[in-house]
Amino acid sequence: MDLLTLVEKTLPNLSFYHDFYPSMNQIEDENSYKVEFSLPGLEKKDIKIEVRDNYLVISGEKKKQDIKYLVKEISTGKFNRNIYLTDDINKDKIKAEMKNGILTIELYKKEEKKPKEIAIS
Repeated sequence: MDLLTLVEKTLPNLSFYHDFYPSMNQIEDENSYKVEFSLPGLEKKDIKIEVRDNYLVISGEKKKQDIKYLVKEISTGKFNRNIYLTDDINKDKIKAEMKNGILTIELYKKEEKKPKEIAIS
C-alpha cells in the first residue's frame, strides 16, 4: 500500500491533490442514503466516482480559465471528497445523477436479512 492510499484511508477527509472542497449534503431515508454535491459549471465528464475499499471517492477538476480576473471568488482546480461506506450500504447498488450543477449519489441500504421459516413436514 502506498503512502497516499494509507493517509487517505487513515484520514479520509484529507487529500494531497485538491484545490477546493465542494459543498455537500447527506440525507437518509428508509431505503437509502443520498449525498449531494454542489458542482456548478461542471459536467459529468469532469467528475469521477469510485468505490475504493470502504470509501466512496468523488474527484474531478473545474478547469481554470486563462483570463485576467479583477475579482475571483469562484473556486477552480482539483477536488476530492471521500465518504466512508458503512456496512449497511450495498456497494453494488449505487446510482449517480448530475442535474443543474448538483451531483446526487444514492447509496442503497442492504436489505435486512429476515429469518427463514422452515416448514415442518
